[in-house]
Amino acid sequence: MARSGVPNRCKAMMIGMVAGVFATAARRAYERSLAPRLFPEGQPPAFMGSTADDPVERLALVAPQYRPDETTYNTLARVVHSRLAGREAESEETRELLKTLGDYGAGMLVGAAYGYTRTTTRSRDAAGAFFMGIRLWLAEIFAAPLLGLRAGPTRYSIDQHARLLSTIWAFTFVMTTLTRVVYKILSPRHW
Repeated sequence: MARSGVPNRCKAMMIGMVAGVFATAARRAYERSLAPRLFPEGQPPAFMGSTADDPVERLALVAPQYRPDETTYNTLARVVHSRLAGREAESEETRELLKTLGDYGAGMLVGAAYGYTRTTTRSRDAAGAFFMGIRLWLAEIFAAPLLGLRAGPTRYSIDQHARLLSTIWAFTFVMTTLTRVVYKILSPRHW
C-alpha cells in the first residue's frame, strides 16, 4: 500500500504495459549480446535431443505444439495465428513478425499484471522483481510443457535453465523498475 493513498491501479496497469514493452526490448538485447557470452553452453531455444520420457510432458493437457527453434511465446503466437488464419504462416517475414508479436505481447501482459497488482513504489520492491522472475521461470519450465508450448524441463541442460532464468530476470528488473519510477513521477502523492 502506498503511504499517502491507494495506488491508481488503472494508471499503474498502463504504465506496466509500457514498461513491459521496454523490458522486452531490454531482454531481447540481453539475449543477443550478453547471454551468449555468459552461457555459451546454454544456447536456446533448441532443446537437448533426449529421447527419454519427460515426466512433465507425460502430464501434458494438450498435445505438443512447440518446435525446437521457438520460445514459449513464439509457439503461442504461431498457434494463435494458425487457428485464426486457418493455416500456418508461409513467409519467413510473417514467422518473424509472429515471434516478435509473441514476445512483446507477453511482455505487455506481464507488465500490465504487475502494474495492476503492485502495491508499493518503494526501493525494496526490487526484491519483488527477483521473486517474480523465479515465478515466471517456474511457469516457463512447468506450466508451458503442460500446455504443450515447450519441451519438458529434463530436455534442457542446467546451463539452458540458468540462461532462461537470467533472461527472465533481465526482463523483470527492467519492467518493475520502470513501472515504479514512472508511477512515482506521474503520481508523487502515492509515493
